[in-house]
Amino acid sequence: MKSTALAITAAIIACFCAVPAGAMQITGYSSAANDRFASGYPTAPVENIDPAFVGLGLDWAGVGWATGDATKSFAFISPSHYLVAKHYGGAPNIRIFTNGTLQTFAQSGVEDTGYGFVPPDQSVGDLSLGTLASPAPAGSGLPRFAVLDLNTSSTANSPSAYNGLDVLLYGRGPNSSSSTRVGAASINGLTVSGVNHHFTTNRNDVQLEGGDSGSPAVHRWKNPAGMEEITLLGNHAAITSISNIINFTGTHQVMGALNGLMNDDGFALRVAGNPTNTWVGESGTSIGSLTAWGLGGPGPPASPPSDRYVSFDGATAGNGRLVNMDSDFNLRGLYFLPTPSAGDGFTFGGGNLLTVGRGGITNYDNSRQFFESALALGSSQVWNGGEGGITVSAGIATNGHLLEISTTGDSRIDGGVSGSGSLALTTGLLELAEANSYSGDTWVHGGTLLINNTTGSATGTGMLRVASGAVLAGDGRIVGDAAISGSLAPGNSIGTLTVDGNVTWNAGNPWSFELGTAAVDQIAAGLGLSSQDMLAVTNGGFFPGTGSQWIFDFMDTGELGWYRLATWSGATGFTDGDFIAMNLKNGQNAMFHINNSESTLYLNIIPEPRVAACLGVFMMLAGFRKSRAKSHA
Repeated sequence: MKSTALAITAAIIACFCAVPAGAMQITGYSSAANDRFASGYPTAPVENIDPAFVGLGLDWAGVGWATGDATKSFAFISPSHYLVAKHYGGAPNIRIFTNGTLQTFAQSGVEDTGYGFVPPDQSVGDLSLGTLASPAPAGSGLPRFAVLDLNTSSTANSPSAYNGLDVLLYGRGPNSSSSTRVGAASINGLTVSGVNHHFTTNRNDVQLEGGDSGSPAVHRWKNPAGMEEITLLGNHAAITSISNIINFTGTHQVMGALNGLMNDDGFALRVAGNPTNTWVGESGTSIGSLTAWGLGGPGPPASPPSDRYVSFDGATAGNGRLVNMDSDFNLRGLYFLPTPSAGDGFTFGGGNLLTVGRGGITNYDNSRQFFESALALGSSQVWNGGEGGITVSAGIATNGHLLEISTTGDSRIDGGVSGSGSLALTTGLLELAEANSYSGDTWVHGGTLLINNTTGSATGTGMLRVASGAVLAGDGRIVGDAAISGSLAPGNSIGTLTVDGNVTWNAGNPWSFELGTAAVDQIAAGLGLSSQDMLAVTNGGFFPGTGSQWIFDFMDTGELGWYRLATWSGATGFTDGDFIAMNLKNGQNAMFHINNSESTLYLNIIPEPRVAACLGVFMMLAGFRKSRAKSHA
């Protein structure tokens, strides 16, 4: 679809890189209504909370800026990724402001999506994706902006659904010490043709200027739980005399391209859409039942909401919280709404397949949602388990896609995850309790991945990566190599975590090992007569990675004697002196010993030096008294 406003020629196109930099102009501008920050930008910013601010109530912390040029802004779509204008580039370092704190992150590079606005003298779109050298940690407070999906199909675009949509345009102030600005406009035309995907707003209300390229265009979206949040529509690319031209993210091609680039780093694109139907359930529990969706009766013929965003509301469903998967079904996104009263969540049962599209699953409820029927991924996606969590007890077919899970509480997968796709955990706790066969990689960006399978491999056959600040725990088994920059906490209490592959320990985060009963000597510990958490590397080596201090945190446990901490079947690059013990019970001392013939790491807890010193003094005094006693005999 093309609007008449987009009959643009090379003679009137002005890409921002070619236009003298100036402040984004807003008709009727005032600092109270349009400045993101009230003062202090960019080194000591104070958020604008004036009631007149057009962006009030939204979390703008996901829009960062270049440290070397604070007029240059970027919107984050994951802890590691942000939108960039191809012609304007990224920045060596990017700063965000969240929870009253400035944080700076280094950029590793920028990749082109191939889509976006295509200037007359080029053949590639202007929308690119920047990547940080290391993701912002879970505790950084960086919000995760979703792309707004208003299309009526997963495989076709609906540009007309966006026409007339309210949009907030983000841009620069007059100079690098002036606050960035936010202005309200609306979409007045869209082009989706080949790789040319962009929209326009007229310049009556907001006039983008040189230096605004790459800054975001967003929509104030009320999510199904009734809270307002920022959703992304694109980023600024160019201007004409009458239009602002903005790279458009709302097509299935662009969403697919962004997902493809992000998946390589273990992140999926978050996509949000408006629910078209809400589950009623009382008069029918079949997934394909019209009455279960509140449809049917008088009026035009209806059909169940296939390939749509839908809501499940415990308040309106009453006792109808069983969803019977008696036929295969496809939903693009599932939202579970908050329920005022306590109660069980929804349960999906039955022998047929539910395919979940790019919108994923979001649980706004404090109740757990149960999937006892088989699931399949229709796209790479994010699941947010919220406080209540999600339990999947049947299989998940990845179909080559990435499933990224975040949760405030805990979630659990009991069924097998299969296919050539991948799995990632960003926040919260995810328990993998059964064998999984997926062949892609596994990322633990944050939170705790709890491995409790008794057969096979919990993390499929690909590489496992545990980021700094994240935790790998449990007493299950992993097949494949593991690189651990976070913490390893074997067992559920005391237990052994098994890795059938090489383990590389990137120093930084202490490993948390609990110690029980000690053995009297190394031989006894080697025979299994000590009890402790342990790492067993059954088909690989145990290697030091980056860093210089490999610390074991023994959590105020341990007694005098010997413990067996790790075994491996291959080589090791560690030596006795590489390890440090901390938090031993009663402040005891310990020495590490690698027995290369056994390929085993041992810990020997010895008396604290002051105890030994006092014992020596005591023995000396005892000898002195004995000597005096003999002399007076």
